[in-house]
Amino acid sequence: MLNSDKLLSILIADDHTLLRFGLKETLLDYFPSASVYEAQNFKEASSLLSKNHEIDLIILDINMPGSNDNAMKLFLKNNRSSKILIYTAYEDHILARRYLKAGADGFLNKNTSLYEIYIAIETVLNDNVFIDSQTKKKLLDLTINGDIDKQDISTLSDREFDICMSIAQGERINDIAKKLNIHISTVSTYKKRAYEKLEVSNEAELISLLKDQFII
Repeated sequence: MLNSDKLLSILIADDHTLLRFGLKETLLDYFPSASVYEAQNFKEASSLLSKNHEIDLIILDINMPGSNDNAMKLFLKNNRSSKILIYTAYEDHILARRYLKAGADGFLNKNTSLYEIYIAIETVLNDNVFIDSQTKKKLLDLTINGDIDKQDISTLSDREFDICMSIAQGERINDIAKKLNIHISTVSTYKKRAYEKLEVSNEAELISLLKDQFII
């Protein structure tokens, strides 16, 4: 267990004012000497982090203004020196696996108990990975039983996923090719494979599926 008097520097990045307030009060009850900062979007969080390199823990909502898969991955990549706990309303094992793989230290659903919040914080600050119990069960079921729905986004490779996200955001094939520095025909091949895996035939169906699985 961590010493509750340990001097910690914590950033809460979430666009809901009341949630930030409640979480800050909860943290200060548990870590009375902690310095707790707030940010309501990725831009504010990144700006604060550029000025303060001593942040021990970032509690990060993945559904803030300006957030998307690319923004999340870039944020995780650029802040390796801090522990990052994803704190989200999405009950999504797909996102948990993707962002833990990208560098997050924990994944916690907002519908959890105060006790699990404390456990999550202590776990990641002690250099261990935390996954809330409900998400962990889904990941274990997936690993043990191989139970993946045909339209499950997790069946996509990272490249297929990135291209699907770009398409869903309205980018054209030639623009995606330039961004990823690959040939247009290669983008088309990845797109075709992804559409076949997801059993969609057009952009509208893709966007609908991504929304259904809370990816966008």
